[in-house]
Amino acid sequence: MRAVYSRAILGASFGHIDTRIPSFYGASSTTIFRRKDMHATADDIASVVTRRFAEAGIRLGTLGSDADIIMTPAAYPLFLKGGTGVGDAFKFGHCRAGAMSIKDFTTARIKARMLDKPEKTNASQQSLESGPLIAEHYEAGNGFYETILDPYMQYSCAIFDERHATLDTAQRNKLLLTGCKQHLAAGDSLLDIGCGWGGLLRHHNERWQTVGTGITLSDRQLELARKHNAGRSNTFLNRNYRELEGEWDHIVSVGMFEHVGTEHYDAFFSRCKRILKPGGDMLLHAILGIVEGGMDPWLEANIFRGGELGTKKLVETSIRGKFVAMDWHRIGKNYAPTLMAWNKNLHDYWDYLVSEGYRVDFLRMHDYYQQECAARFEYGIITVYQTHLFHEWQDGYVPVR
Repeated sequence: MRAVYSRAILGASFGHIDTRIPSFYGASSTTIFRRKDMHATADDIASVVTRRFAEAGIRLGTLGSDADIIMTPAAYPLFLKGGTGVGDAFKFGHCRAGAMSIKDFTTARIKARMLDKPEKTNASQQSLESGPLIAEHYEAGNGFYETILDPYMQYSCAIFDERHATLDTAQRNKLLLTGCKQHLAAGDSLLDIGCGWGGLLRHHNERWQTVGTGITLSDRQLELARKHNAGRSNTFLNRNYRELEGEWDHIVSVGMFEHVGTEHYDAFFSRCKRILKPGGDMLLHAILGIVEGGMDPWLEANIFRGGELGTKKLVETSIRGKFVAMDWHRIGKNYAPTLMAWNKNLHDYWDYLVSEGYRVDFLRMHDYYQQECAARFEYGIITVYQTHLFHEWQDGYVPVR
């Protein structure tokens, strides 16, 4: 007997039987059903989903076929829900890559306008009281991140100056460029907002003998940062940027700004202006949307809780009267190879991570997130800027590349 999915089961995916495919499929949305009965069978759903994805050049099929994506019956109603359903289908093993990688699958969906529209994140998720929510992703276990990242444990965009550069080399390139842009010198005080596992401050202390202060909201990051910086003149604190007091010669923030939230940009930059010494500088390394901000619903729910991307225009508006941006260095093209290098490590050490107690659905979730985001960066939907900020205009400023 064929399975029958009632309107109650399908819920928001159908509503009334004359429901249209949601707007994340773009202007070419088509009617799913034009029938008066009150039920949709599993075969109906599979047929509609298969046909719609075929229009995007994606062949869906079952195990044993040469399909681009290998589907189980449970995957089809999830695909009907759009991006959140697609992500969950991969996460829970209801489908998997076939002849097409997840990255190429996502690129095909981008071209066909089949991604969910970014949504505004609830600002309360980025409040002072929501630190544990923000830190959740980084509390997954230091062993996981030590396995997929480089020795300095940089969880942000590397710089692949050479075509065949390794992840380790590319991340050292990024660290070196970051420090050179700020013209660091021995004894300079440096604040790292969102310091992760302390790799940037460790690198900068090794090379320039800086005196660093790093803040994070993750206890596990804090533990490893202190361990890796033992004996160095770097201090690490579990601290929200809103609570910072004191003054520093330089401020750097790499990959943390995505957690601030657009409604809190004014508070963030106001605090940074207050704690940056006269004559000092700030380097902001952040992912920004090209056209619009917000956050993909599946990524916000599964990876970066409370995360939200802004835009270059919104940052320019938020710094007005606080900072002068002397340089906007766009390096987003490097994030696709960065993510795919992490993804290679994930697959190379998959069995090891399972033996260490990491759940398979957790690994599948990261597999999907890494490849899906790599496609977004490669296609240019989102990018990364390193923005160099000063209290005042700098005569004779020459950007470092």
